[in-house]
Amino acid sequence: MKFETSIGDTVTELNIEPEENTLLVNSSSKDYSFYTQPNGRKLLRIGNKLYKIDNVEFEKHTVRFTINGQWCSVDVRDEQDLLMDEMGFKTAADIGEGQ
Repeated sequence: MKFETSIGDTVTELNIEPEENTLLVNSSSKDYSFYTQPNGRKLLRIGNKLYKIDNVEFEKHTVRFTINGQWCSVDVRDEQDLLMDEMGFKTAADIGEGQ
């Protein structure tokens, strides 16, 4: 699954292979694992680093959450969003479909 993320002015390309537990970050391959604890906290391990993720909120393409206690806001676009952008179309989330 291909994604593009933006944090401020920094754009990162991600390609996630869940069957293989690998992700490609800007052409650099890394192993990962992702767990959800019974209390709702999510644990993301990338290589030998562990990240605690809480307070996840979604709004259109924006995901807000705390990672190791620090708030973060990320704009996320999947393959379909990227293709629609490339073709000049707006996605349902962009036009507020159903709202």
